[in-house]
Amino acid sequence: MFTRKASFGLGGFIAGVSMDIVKFPTQQNQNRLNGILINMGLLMGAIVFVLCLIAGFFLPGYPVTHEIHARTIEALYARRAI
Repeated sequence: MFTRKASFGLGGFIAGVSMDIVKFPTQQNQNRLNGILINMGLLMGAIVFVLCLIAGFFLPGYPVTHEIHARTIEALYARRAI
């Protein structure tokens, strides 16, 4: 439950900071809004790219073979059967 709330809070924080970075308007101005939405898309794309690079850095340190995966699945099924 804590991790869910923490991730929602972090996501809201990142969204808010992103809106400040691209200077998202508080008043509706359609001409300016189109350019801002493009900037926001580029910023979010860059953020996702960086997060994927970070995940790719840590992924090799998590060795999962078919044998380890099978044992994990068996343990989960055994836990569910109790």
